[in-house]
Parts: sequence; C-alpha cells; structure tokens
Amino acid sequence: MTEVPIIKTEKPFISFNGRLSEGPLYDPRDNSLAWVDIIDNKVFRAQLSFATTTEHEQVPIVKCFEVDDPIGCLGLTEQVGRYIAGCRFGIAYLDLNSVAPHLSLDYIKRLDRHTTIFSEGDMTDIQMRLNDGVVAPDGSFYFGSMLDFDSESKYGTKPLGHLYCLDDFASVNDIRLVLDGLSIPNGMAFDPADPAVVYLIDSETETITKYHYEAATKSFSDPKVFFDFKNYFKLRPNSDTPQPDGCVVTADGSLWTAVWGTGTVLRINIKTAAVAEEYQFPAARVTCPTFGGLGGDDMFVTSASLDIDGKGGPVGEDRGGDIFRVKIDSGKDKTNFYQSCSKSFIFRGK
Repeated sequence: MTEVPIIKTEKPFISFNGRLSEGPLYDPRDNSLAWVDIIDNKVFRAQLSFATTTEHEQVPIVKCFEVDDPIGCLGLTEQVGRYIAGCRFGIAYLDLNSVAPHLSLDYIKRLDRHTTIFSEGDMTDIQMRLNDGVVAPDGSFYFGSMLDFDSESKYGTKPLGHLYCLDDFASVNDIRLVLDGLSIPNGMAFDPADPAVVYLIDSETETITKYHYEAATKSFSDPKVFFDFKNYFKLRPNSDTPQPDGCVVTADGSLWTAVWGTGTVLRINIKTAAVAEEYQFPAARVTCPTFGGLGGDDMFVTSASLDIDGKGGPVGEDRGGDIFRVKIDSGKDKTNFYQSCSKSFIFRGK
C-alpha cells in the first residue's frame, strides 16, 4: 500500500475568534475571500493583497458584517461583492460592498418549511435552516437544509433535510426539490470535466455519494458511494466519527474535502477514489476548503472552534475558528486549481 504524503500547516492565515467558520468563497475579479460564521450570524470578506512570494504572508484587511439570520453558504453573482446566500428562512441576496456593519437580507425566496415551526412524529417544535450550497455550471443554485441548532440539540440529527435547486431559468425563480431524507447535507461539487457527475456529502453517513446529474431536469440519479471515511480513518486514534464536511472538485481530477474531527483535508483522485495527499491543520474541526489567489494555487480552509457553544476562538493549541492557507504545488504546468473548479461558477439570477 502506497504511503500517503502528509503536508502540515502550523499556523493560521487569518486569526479571529470564530465559532463556526464555513463556506469560503474566492472571487478572482477583485482578489477577495468571503466566508460565514453560521452560529454568530456574521459574514466576512477579506481583501487579499499579496502578489509576490514575499508579500504572501501579509495579513489581509477583513470586513465583518452582522446579519439577522444564520447563513450557511454563499455563491458568486454577476455583480462583484453581491452574493447569493442560503439563510435560515430561504435564499437571499447579500451586498458585501456595503460600509454598514449590519446588513439586511434581501430574500428572493422563502421556504414554507423554514418559516414555520412544525411537528414530525414525537417532535413537536422543529425549526429548519439552510446549510451548505453551491452554484452549478449552468448558473443555478443548489442548497441543502437540516435541523436548526436548537432542534438538533434537542432531538439529535434526523433525516428531515432536503436538497433544493433555485433555477432562475424557471418562470418565477422557482425552487425545486431535488432530494429528501438527508441528515446533514454538506459539501456538494460538480465535476468541471464531466457535467454529468456531481458529488454530495451527507455528513451523518460518513461517505461521499456520486450521482449522475441531468442538467435539463435538475435531477440526481444512480447514487453510488464514492468514498468511505469511516473505513479510511478506522485505524486512527480519536477518529471514531470522521465526518466529511465541505468539498471542492478541481479540473485536474481531484476532490478536496475537509474532515470534521480529524484536522485533515483529503485530496482524493476522482478516477481511482484513492487518497493522493493529506493536509493537516492545528484545528480538529476543519470545515471547508476552496481555491483562489492570483495563481489559483492557494487553498483556503475554514474551521470551527472547540468552544463552539461558548465564545469561540482558539482553545489551547487548537486553532479552531481560524482561516488557513496552503500553497499547493502546481507542478511544472503551473496548474490553476481555481480556474474551472466547482466553486468558480456564477449564479445567473436577476
């Protein structure tokens, strides 16, 4: 068995007292990085100024915005600084060009299931929220739902979540139901090299599922387990529940996914489902990777604090809540990992 190379990152790129940092999204049009803190109801946007190797370690200027509802994910739109966002009650636009510290959410569509408290069996006061999401190559926006924090704390994880699609090409910005029976819908990535393939993570299953994607009907079919994290981490100490979280697929044929509880981002070959590299971080709860930077070879990784239910931020030597950056070896051909990656697509809404 071939030994997997391990690349370690010792310090954070951006340090702050984050609780549940998630959803990193790079925009090459202004060299910026945005992300959310789901529990703290905050959105951040960092202006990245580095252009050379010596400038690479500069601390970027970070703007913080407070919002009324938790935001689970962001997507690029045709207007720089304006994002589409998956929020507690539905889908909204978010203008991060604002100078105001507090932003109102401009909801495009509210989901009935999210605007009311409902019952299911013995559970009498369920509240849902939106979690992870991604813009598809055709410009539509996919996003998953799950139990809100209070409901999950009270009832545990339940398969009441859905995967939806906001298809602006529908007549009235219609939201389509794509999948149901999900527990923690997380990372989702379209294969840039094969438009008929999409990968979806339901963290509770500890697997990544590969689907056939039909763009014309927005349908997912023929599910197959692509990667089993429980099996991969079975011999690791303190890795009883290695839950995959956010992910991204790059055009070189790699799927990169953060594995909650392990401090690891795995680079997986999508043709062989073999792990090509492990990236280790001083934060057990890594949440999501993305790519960016002027050369497209910077991997940015968000993380969550061990004190997620308290004030957040680092706990001892664990730097959970911080943002990490890794320079990826782009090889002789200087691969631009961001270009055509599954997080580079733009929502074509109005």
